[in-house]
Amino acid sequence: IEIAGNIAAQYPDNSVKYFELALIAILSSRDDIASSALEKVKAIRMTEYDYLSANKKKFLDGGELRRLAQIYLDTNRFYDAIHYYQQVIAYLQENSPEAALIHFKMANIFHIVGDRENAVKEVKKAAEIDPENFAGEVDLFINSLNN
Repeated sequence: IEIAGNIAAQYPDNSVKYFELALIAILSSRDDIASSALEKVKAIRMTEYDYLSANKKKFLDGGELRRLAQIYLDTNRFYDAIHYYQQVIAYLQENSPEAALIHFKMANIFHIVGDRENAVKEVKKAAEIDPENFAGEVDLFINSLNN
């Protein structure tokens, strides 16, 4: 963390360096540093009109939101992962195949945390968006919740 922090400090206007610092901090369970680094990313990007207009007025792009969600999932911080996956869906076109995949991932996370109602809702949403890839998963998924 210290090295990443020093690198970010050398480039005070480089939001990517601060984003990377945030990822490292999350992996190191240093939420204070992660939060501070993400605030720095936001402060830098809020001054960059071109960035904001290209990214739907959000200070993190879809790829960065996915990376945050995945890191939180990898570190068993399931509710944080859900939060960022919900932001990914808001960033995407709701009916895209990628949105269906994110809904399916959230279904699995809700299953892990014991939230059956939201797990079923998310797997059904995935099937609604992309029936070719997820319609067959609904019954299997619901049956797995009952076992």
